[in-house]
Amino acid sequence: MEEVEKIISDVLSAMGFCDFKIVLKRREGEIDSFNVELNDSKHLIGYHGMNLKALGTLIHLIAHNKNLTQKFVVDVNNYRELRKKSVIKIAKEASQEVVRTKRPVVLRPMDAYERHLVHDYLSDNSSVMTESIGEGESRKVVVSPAGFI
Repeated sequence: MEEVEKIISDVLSAMGFCDFKIVLKRREGEIDSFNVELNDSKHLIGYHGMNLKALGTLIHLIAHNKNLTQKFVVDVNNYRELRKKSVIKIAKEASQEVVRTKRPVVLRPMDAYERHLVHDYLSDNSSVMTESIGEGESRKVVVSPAGFI
């Protein structure tokens, strides 16, 4: 994992970032996460995490070219974890509204990871069902009452 940490450090340095810290979070049974801690992270994270996704892709490509096969995630100031909590909150609120109104709720467009979080979180809720609709970047989740046709 030191090799991945060096790749992250080298890429960030080449991008002009100099005052950062990389923290490895080892999770038993899950993928390891490298969290980059720095003061001004808005440009590195980008709109809805787009720059962070690109950074992760770049780091993975470099690691792959160096024949590193470990699975890992790159995060910045715990953005991914905070985003996960936010998406789960949105899913919970949507399911409560669906149960209350007996009408479907269409969530805003989400990337595949966020849609997966919604589907996974609501999979144990027998009062609602979920499905993804749309294409590409406009793909979103619809939360409907169970048995809704």
